[in-house]
This record gives sequence, C-alpha cells and structure tokens, in this order.
Amino acid sequence: MKKQTLQQTKKQLTTVAIRNALTKKNYQKVADLVEIADETGVKKNLRSRAWDAVAQYWFKQGHNAESVIAFNAARVLNPKNEKIIKGCFDSINLFLTEYRSKFSPTDVEPLREQMDRILEFYKVEKMWDSPVIEIGKQIKRRITYIIRTAESEIETPATQKTELIVKALRDNVSYEEVKADYARIIAPIFRELLAEEIEAEKEAAKKKSKKKSPSKESEPSESQDNKKN
Repeated sequence: MKKQTLQQTKKQLTTVAIRNALTKKNYQKVADLVEIADETGVKKNLRSRAWDAVAQYWFKQGHNAESVIAFNAARVLNPKNEKIIKGCFDSINLFLTEYRSKFSPTDVEPLREQMDRILEFYKVEKMWDSPVIEIGKQIKRRITYIIRTAESEIETPATQKTELIVKALRDNVSYEEVKADYARIIAPIFRELLAEEIEAEKEAAKKKSKKKSPSKESEPSESQDNKKN
C-alpha cells in the first residue's frame, strides 16, 4: 500500500474540516480554510460551496468588498450558476453604494473594464438576455455614470478596496473565461489576416488571368491595305 504524500494528507484533512464547518454553519472557520482548500486541490464542488457560504457570510456582515471577492471565487468554480452570479453582482452594487460619494474616476474605470470582460463572457455563453446578466449591464451603466460625475481626482478611501476587487476579478478567472477572452482578442486579428489573404489571392488571380489572355491583333489601317493592292 502506497504511503500518502503530505499534499494528499492536507487535502483530506482540509476536506473533512470544511465539511464539518459547513455542517455546523461555522462560516468564519470556512473562511479560514477555503484558500487552503484551493491550494491543496480539494474537490471543485466542495470549494464552490465553501466560497459561496463565505460570500454570503461576508454579505450579511456588510463586508461588501470581501463578499465580491468570495462570490467571484465561487463563480469561477461554477461560472453558470445564476444564484452565484447574482450574489457577485449584488455585492458589487452594494459596494458602489457604500463608496458612491468617495470614488474617483481612476478608482472605478478598471472595475468597468472587468465588468465589460465578464459580460462579454456571458454573451458568448448565450446568457445575454438572462435577468441576472441584466443586473451586470446596469452595474456597467452605473459605473459609467460614476466616472462622469465623480468629483475627486486623487486617491480616496475607496481606492484600496476597489483595487482588491479588480485584482480578484482580473486574476481569478475560470478556464472558460480564459478561452472566451482569447477568442475575443484573436478573432479580429484572424479576420483581418484572412481578409488580407483573400485580397492577395484575388490580386494574384487577376495577374494570372491577364497573362493567359491572348493579345488582340490590331486592325490594318487603310493605307496598309492600299499598299497590298
């Protein structure tokens, strides 16, 4: 019988600890363990449940930035779960409300970029008309309004919290989102290259056609006919 590696032992112990904490509704304990669960490779469905539980816990405690980050972690593990997506968007909305009068444009511009990316992903996944995604579209419009009307141009009390949220949304992404992002970036380049190739082929075909067509004989002039006679 093979000996367990240290990593396998950690994985098993973390799995048991998280299940117990979830059963006892000790969400602070789950919060303490969930990042270790990510590191040790605990099963995906259990990590998703754990992050979702932590997110709801922070949400109820009024820790809006932390709940965004936790909901996003759950969303990455279960990207089409509308309940989790809604939790993430609701947390962003509450965060925007909390710091509404304090934001500078530079605080929220990167957040709008991440909302753009997330919404594009759900458009690719054919969820664009979902009521949950409509919340995301409203958030994007709200951020755009904040950028236009924000008074402060310097670092604000919201800056650090916003940076943490943006970093989480940017760095913690699902494999499906990475593929969608790659396709979104590469598709215009591919279309441009294809258009250039088609145009080059047309030009080559025109040149080839000109070379093959026989040259027309010029009609003899009247003076040449007279000389022959």
